[in-house]
Amino acid sequence: MKTYSIALFLFIASISFAQSPMIDSILKLEPIPVSKYEIDSLSDQQFFLRMDYGTSTILNPDTLFNRLKGKVVERVELVYTDFSQSKKFNQPKLNKARLRGLYYLDRSMFNGLTDWKVVAQTAAKSPAEGSELFHGFVISYVTPDKSYLDKLIFDENEELPDSTVLTVFERNREWRKMLVVADLTGSMSPYTAQVMLWLKLNQTEEKSEHFTFFNDGDEKTTEEKVIGSTGGIYHSNSKKFIDILALAKETMVKGYGGDDPENDIEAILSGLARCSQCEDIVLIGDNNADMRDIELASQIKKPVKIIVCGSDGEINTEYLDLARMTKGSIHTIEEDIMDLMQLKEGEIVKIGEYQYQIKDGKFVQLDKT
Repeated sequence: MKTYSIALFLFIASISFAQSPMIDSILKLEPIPVSKYEIDSLSDQQFFLRMDYGTSTILNPDTLFNRLKGKVVERVELVYTDFSQSKKFNQPKLNKARLRGLYYLDRSMFNGLTDWKVVAQTAAKSPAEGSELFHGFVISYVTPDKSYLDKLIFDENEELPDSTVLTVFERNREWRKMLVVADLTGSMSPYTAQVMLWLKLNQTEEKSEHFTFFNDGDEKTTEEKVIGSTGGIYHSNSKKFIDILALAKETMVKGYGGDDPENDIEAILSGLARCSQCEDIVLIGDNNADMRDIELASQIKKPVKIIVCGSDGEINTEYLDLARMTKGSIHTIEEDIMDLMQLKEGEIVKIGEYQYQIKDGKFVQLDKT
């Protein structure tokens, strides 16, 4: 999770106009009418982000950062009051501003994996009564553990809201002798399940040589995480599904991440040291988290194929830089982006609805086309 001061968060939200395509989808949801939302009935795995009546400023953003470390958000409810004293008042516009505020705090909730609901309170008959009601977001989350991963993998009645990993592997069936490096921090649990499903369905083909899983330092604090030796990296060269599943569970329970950046590069280098014969290096990365050790990328001497999870249309430019530096590629649920290494200073590449330009040797995202 990104940890901004409240002032910095408000500044970022005020000057930026980009937004998630999911926001428009959420605004189209049919509101659920209730007289009054009872926030006193929240469980231990729920919390609220409060806003004042008629405003879009999140008053307690630190609650989000503190409560969601290593957690997976399952549901978000936008709660508002269905009352206006003026005909000029625009409730959809206010709801959109509120969603944008949450988006700048944590984009991972807008990647298609989260269940969204909109709740309209009807009890208020005046502004004074409206100001007494709760306004904001109710967040419901789980702590990913062994049973949670089992549920994601083995519940055949559970539909995958985002099949990025499975889709990319299916589209690139020629990949062989793979080193699979996967981010197993908390928010990546649904994608971890997809890695396991893919392995379960393809274990007879033995496409993978080595698995490297990482959780960004086990239970280390941010201050204890040193670039290049953060740790929380686990390995297996087994071809058996049950062995890799056990390794994934061990990695998850040993640590859930915590702060925003992850130790992707350290994990890749660690995996390569144990599998020099691996041919296709596949990184399954969290698009919503930067790499704390991107400065070590020059040590990688093989192309890295990056499966970008939770992109919501935008690609983290650090992953674009990594793909270009290693002569690798970017893979989303919709497309495979190859030959990034051929782009020169000032040139532009279009991925989905966004354009990225190389400036001073690194990618920057341009305005949405």
